[in-house]
Amino acid sequence: MKKISMTKISIIVSTAFFAILFAVIVILLNFSGIVKNKAKDDSPYRVGLILDGVRSDRSWGQSHYDALGRVAGEIDVELVCRENISADENFDTAVADLVENEGCRVIIATSYFFGERLGGVTEKYPDTYFLHASGLDSGANLCSFYGRMYQYRYLCGIIAGTQTKTGRIGYVATFPTSEVNRGLNAFTLGVRSVAPEAQVFVSFSNSWKDSERDHVAAERLINECGIDVLSQHTDTLAPLEAAEHHGVLTIGCNYDNRDMFPDTYIAACVWHWDGFYREQLLACMQGRFRGVHIWKDSESGIMELVVPAHSADSAAYDEPLKAAREKFASRTFDVFYGPVSDSSGTLRIAVGESMSDESMLKKFDWYTEGVTVIEQN
Repeated sequence: MKKISMTKISIIVSTAFFAILFAVIVILLNFSGIVKNKAKDDSPYRVGLILDGVRSDRSWGQSHYDALGRVAGEIDVELVCRENISADENFDTAVADLVENEGCRVIIATSYFFGERLGGVTEKYPDTYFLHASGLDSGANLCSFYGRMYQYRYLCGIIAGTQTKTGRIGYVATFPTSEVNRGLNAFTLGVRSVAPEAQVFVSFSNSWKDSERDHVAAERLINECGIDVLSQHTDTLAPLEAAEHHGVLTIGCNYDNRDMFPDTYIAACVWHWDGFYREQLLACMQGRFRGVHIWKDSESGIMELVVPAHSADSAAYDEPLKAAREKFASRTFDVFYGPVSDSSGTLRIAVGESMSDESMLKKFDWYTEGVTVIEQN
């Protein structure tokens, strides 16, 4: 039997001693809090959602809340929601609460107008990631995002143009911002691609969430303009309710509400944020966040054209819809390719030219031919 030398025994003993000593030191450091606490490592990854309305509006707010709820269950994060937050000091307070008290590592802000406050809070909380829906800015810890929903409003316009019998279509809108004007003009171009003489009458309610103002705007379009199809770009259901009462066909937005308006709801352009939020939250969790502005197109999966099968004459719009979709997919066409003239007849986009993203996002302050603005009382 081979004997082990005293030198080797000494080395083995020394190694064991230092291994035990190291383990004891690590245990003591953990106990004292110098090494990161295990309970903190195991704490849930929390995401804060800030809404300017409520999570159950069956519109813009709920499209985000529902999607995040589904994604949170898939990737093991906790969602904390704050509702009815305004774009003032109330927003700053909500962010502070979510970051400092709730431990949220990501904040999702869902109103364009929150952009007025985001600059200050992103600087105050540099270790927190901020995602701004419908925003335009970006930074080291800020990503803004939206979809080219105007492409789907164009498709909705095709449906409206084939279903109108009077050639008079209504549109309840919120504020004349670039985003809203972009959608209204795209819708009108879609209408006139199949009904060249049709007119779109728009009433601005100057609110995203005021059901009463939206109801007044819809009633005026129905009673004074003789419309037989009504679309909207607002977060309340008031226009759809008014139209249902009068038997006017409707085109919704943001959220699929076909079950609420079975007799009049003929189409909608809606949001599906699941895939986008899954991608962005995983990037935040894995340290791959990018502070950029994202504008997703019609093939991204975050938007959908909803067309219930009931009162609408689908045979009238099947071919125009198919042709428009194919042109979008081929990248040979977008909504604002010339020639496009404004409501005064002035050529705004010449043949062979297209409107730039910069102009569509920030400088859309005019209306296409076929749009008539009705002032809100």
